[in-house]
Amino acid sequence: MGTAAADDLWAKVAAAVRAQLSEATWNTWFQGVHALDVSEDALVLGVPSSVAVERIRTSYLGLLTDAVQALTGVPRAVDLIVDMSPGSRSRLARSKHHPPRSEEMMNIK
Repeated sequence: MGTAAADDLWAKVAAAVRAQLSEATWNTWFQGVHALDVSEDALVLGVPSSVAVERIRTSYLGLLTDAVQALTGVPRAVDLIVDMSPGSRSRLARSKHHPPRSEEMMNIK
């Protein structure tokens, strides 16, 4: 998780963006995205995969930056960095040693 300010801003931006996307699109590209940091210049988001980073960058970055500006009143860049959330890392590490239980398979994207 990022700073409290970054988490708060991301929660608001995510709600605004999610309202404009289909549930399938949100779940495919934004599931697991989390705030890492926020500054006067940028909101930094951790994204679980390089594929998702590229798709968000090419298709949804304008939507994200517009939402940030609408919510804060100032233009800020949105930086995307490949960064798996801690929960994803532990699931991934466990799957290398033990096959996931059926209920865990439902949560792996």
